[in-house]
Amino acid sequence: EGLLMPFRSPVTFFEHGAVTPGTSWGCGIDHAHVHAVPLPFSLPKASACRLPTEWAARSSYSSLGAIEKDRPYLAIREATEHEWAVMYPGRIERQQFRRIIAAELGMPDEFDYDLYPRVQGVSETLGLLA
Repeated sequence: EGLLMPFRSPVTFFEHGAVTPGTSWGCGIDHAHVHAVPLPFSLPKASACRLPTEWAARSSYSSLGAIEKDRPYLAIREATEHEWAVMYPGRIERQQFRRIIAAELGMPDEFDYDLYPRVQGVSETLGLLA
């Protein structure tokens, strides 16, 4: 049941930046929160193949929503990068980055954390971090 990411892989940070409360952009969370996931592939490259919008560079996390204050955004930063890549697409699917990650890992239908919470993987991850 559990799926552990390879912890020796570089960490990728990402955020779904919702600007309007109650939207699916924020996956039900109406505050900023960053995901940190060790991935054996480049999420920016995988995203570029699936999202037809151009990415812009931002120097800091606090600057992600500063340019387009009224537009939701997607943001990614790999551990080896010093800047965030941000995009302001017109429309996006719920759990967009989770969809991309699941597809890259060969299980495209298992992206939804409501249906596939991967509790064992979460427990194992917490044990490794403790």
